[in-house]
Order: sequence, then structure tokens, then C-alpha cells
Amino acid sequence: MTSYGFGGKEEEVYLKAFRLAEAGKPTLLFSFESETSKLYKILASHILEIDVKDVTASQLSRLKEQLEIKGDIPLSFIDTASMPFEDIIEVIRRSKLNKGTTDVVFDRVDDLNAINSITSKLNVTVHY
Repeated sequence: MTSYGFGGKEEEVYLKAFRLAEAGKPTLLFSFESETSKLYKILASHILEIDVKDVTASQLSRLKEQLEIKGDIPLSFIDTASMPFEDIIEVIRRSKLNKGTTDVVFDRVDDLNAINSITSKLNVTVHY
């Protein structure tokens, strides 16, 4: 049986963020566990249903183009390992203003109450 990605529990959340964006919901993903380059490999592996070791540079390039250049899939990443809550709020506020972000996904949550408060403060849907 082939497994996709690297097997981390956070990968399910990454796919959720991708699927939300693919459905047309501008989504912001806070990836505290993986840097963006690793995140692309994980997504490509799952999306293409191939082993992460078999993901080619060309496949990564096409995914990056869909996400970053053409903007076909409205998914943005923040891969800062540690960020104060006030900074998280500001990043979401700017993303909502500039990109119309409707959904925010976190791959790790240390304070559920604080994260859930974002929903009412900024009128976005939070996933984790």
C-alpha cells in the first residue's frame, strides 16, 4: 500500500486547506509544523496520489503556479514556527482585506480559546 506525504498527522489539515481553496474559498494556512517547500511536496504527493519521493520538480512547479502565479486555487501559507497571537490576528486581518480570506487553517493549536476567538473577531471560519 502506498502512503502519501511523510505520514505526519498535520498532513490531513494541509489537505483540508487545499480542498477548501480548491472549492473557491480563499484560505490561509498557518503551517507551524512544515516549511512551505516541504508543504508543497506533501500536497503534491497526496493530490497526485504518488509517493513523496516520486514527486518531480515539474509537478512541484505546476502546483506552485496554480497556487502562487495564476492564483487558480486561493491558498496562502504562513510557515513561521512561532508567532505571537497578536501577529496571527494581524496576518489574518490583512489576508482578509487583501485576498478576501474566508477560511483559516492551523496545523497546530496551543490555545483553543484564543484560536476560536478569531472566528468572531475577524468573521472567518477557523479549522484545525
